[in-house]
Amino acid sequence: MGGELFIRDRSGCLLTSPGRLVESNFRKIFKEMVATKADAIRFTQFNNMPLRIGLMAIIGAQRLSQIFAHYQQEFPNIEFELIVESEAELLKQLESDLLDFVISATAQLLASLFQSTLLYTERYVVSFNSKHRFNKLSKIDLKEIQSEPYMDRLNCELRDKLRVICQDQEINLYAAYRSNSEDWIVNLVRTGMGWR
Repeated sequence: MGGELFIRDRSGCLLTSPGRLVESNFRKIFKEMVATKADAIRFTQFNNMPLRIGLMAIIGAQRLSQIFAHYQQEFPNIEFELIVESEAELLKQLESDLLDFVISATAQLLASLFQSTLLYTERYVVSFNSKHRFNKLSKIDLKEIQSEPYMDRLNCELRDKLRVICQDQEINLYAAYRSNSEDWIVNLVRTGMGWR
């Protein structure tokens, strides 16, 4: 390395300036080595292979659970490790090789750094509770919605897109509630607190 990384004396070991410079890199290497060793031991002892899948919180288990069950029947030595996070966090983990792949509901294909494959499409709808006046209408204009309390799901993949559409049409949505929890938003809508 071209210089001493630490000095050893009677009081113990002390890092030198070059040692402090490379310490964080060595810690990362050591952490990856320990994780690789743990994976190798688990694989040799149990003959199982972990498949680390990143999932956005908005991807419902009902959409993928049958696929996972079928896959595990075909390949019984695969262990599923499901990590639920925001898309940004999942992509960081994917880039760092902490995940094998990510299932995301992004509004557009990802940068060329990642390989993207379309798995399915779905409609995006506005939700109101069963007693809301809008249930009698077949079409609702966005301008009509702005008078209603809005449930802002903070980790919504289309949140920024909706904001741009509203700005372009000079529509101001009133976010009566904000939450990063899909369950909270759905239950607030069900009780008539607003729309999503």
